[in-house]
Amino acid sequence: MKLRLRFSQAALTALFLAASVGASASQLTNSAFSESVLTVIAGWADGPRRDRHMPMLADFYQVPSNGPVWVTDGRANAKARELVEVLSRADRDALNPADYRAELLASQLNATGPNELAYLEVSLSAALLNYTRHLGAGRVRPQRIDTELAIEPVAPEPLNVLAGAKSTDNIKDFVAGFEPQTPRYLRLREALQRFRSLAADGGWPRFGSGPVLKPGMPAPERSEALRQRLMISGDLAPGSHTGTVYDGSLVKAVERFQARHGLEVDGVIGENTLTELNTSARQRVQQIELNMERRRWMEDDLGQFFVFDQADLLHVGLEHFADFCDERRHETTAFLEVASLRIKDLLQLFCQEDRVATLAEHR
Repeated sequence: MKLRLRFSQAALTALFLAASVGASASQLTNSAFSESVLTVIAGWADGPRRDRHMPMLADFYQVPSNGPVWVTDGRANAKARELVEVLSRADRDALNPADYRAELLASQLNATGPNELAYLEVSLSAALLNYTRHLGAGRVRPQRIDTELAIEPVAPEPLNVLAGAKSTDNIKDFVAGFEPQTPRYLRLREALQRFRSLAADGGWPRFGSGPVLKPGMPAPERSEALRQRLMISGDLAPGSHTGTVYDGSLVKAVERFQARHGLEVDGVIGENTLTELNTSARQRVQQIELNMERRRWMEDDLGQFFVFDQADLLHVGLEHFADFCDERRHETTAFLEVASLRIKDLLQLFCQEDRVATLAEHR
């Protein structure tokens, strides 16, 4: 069972099940607050704000020793403010802060009334459960894309998440423990920020179509656009090539670009290389976001035997993104099917409607 945490499940379960022998004054106060919290939960369970986690929240808050997680002495505590900050930065992981009501929660942190605080308590707990579930197992079930996909993401146990949040002194580190604990996922996140910045700055110019360009050929109308394209992506050092002939460092830069994208490294700019050169920075961002979602479907440890499907994953533009792989040798076929996902379908499920692009047309 997948648990990306820095402490044992047994410890969390023990914390949740522990009950006090005697009720202190603070526990009596917490008990009264818990009644208000349970009232909010009951209203959400059957009202327009139905949430899948309400039954688990009810189970958690019905235990007197659990008490409030996010409210202390009649105010939102430091833990609550830290969680809102984490949720506000969900886009770093290609997740949408609006899905966790981050802006609304931030506006409620100064609440002082009992009803408002109960509402805040429930809202924060529900947001935490949704966020850790998305971070640990993805937003989209693989079977919604293809019913035959042999991947079963394992979401965190909600009661353990709440108990862990109750006991931790560092919400940021606690939540980070649910994301894929692999270097490749971290590199994807770093690249996402880079390509978002590139896209925000306008990306790179299109390299005009024309006949196949081979090393040594003159390219008076295309050489400058090619230099600009490769300098922006970091493949060509500024000032390292001049003139209108396709040669020298410009050819080396194209070969470097081809290697990063899983293309034949020959320096020839044909149809496949041209397609990759003209894939926009915005499309690269979408590809990286999709691959981060795919990686969240998988276990951190892929086992001793696994394969990298470079045909699909290298399409994001950096060789170390070849992270879409098979978990075990005997499951190779099933996992390789994932690499041929209908990209447009996944975009429609994963991205906001105004960001859906027919990426399949560019593959």
